[in-house]
Amino acid sequence: MSSIFFNAAVGDDARRQQLYQGHLFMYSPTPSALQLVELAREMIGKAFGRRDPECAQHDMPLEEYVTVLADLKPRFIHHPRSKECITRVLRELGCDLEKTYFDVPRMRTSTSENYLTSGIAYAFHPHRDTWYSAPMCQINWWMPVYEIEPSNASTITQNGTEPAAIRRLSTSPPIRASSQNPRSRSISNHKSDCSPRSVG
Repeated sequence: MSSIFFNAAVGDDARRQQLYQGHLFMYSPTPSALQLVELAREMIGKAFGRRDPECAQHDMPLEEYVTVLADLKPRFIHHPRSKECITRVLRELGCDLEKTYFDVPRMRTSTSENYLTSGIAYAFHPHRDTWYSAPMCQINWWMPVYEIEPSNASTITQNGTEPAAIRRLSTSPPIRASSQNPRSRSISNHKSDCSPRSVG
């Protein structure tokens, strides 16, 4: 049985041990997390212009939509402010920056209604990151860019089969997209490990 810890005041070593045992930690947004969300929304807004990015798939040709994301996502990933925000988020959540390795934040996107069935905005099937060569010590940190509804959040399962009694939700602003809802979502993900290894 997994536990969910909300804004737990625990040290990083204890938190990591609990995470490796299958428990979850949820945090209210820190100032730097909100700055990262603001940056993502700003860049998304500019990329989609007058269109609502959450509904853009409904009035954009597929090729144009893919072109927008193909330009947007790497610009966000490599934007200097992205890395600065992640560093500050880790500090705000108690990670030892001398021992923490992290990668740039990834912007995840997915669409609904089979608009995209592969590639840049594909809603992934249930999986473990380690199936795709992620190291066993990797810890994923997820944060939302846009508000969510119950039908468009990531589901966490135990033992790869039965859904756990939770969804991967954060307190404001909330989290991830699935292909069940007609409104597409953009989210940011960064993976870190406060032990000597992390990617994301």
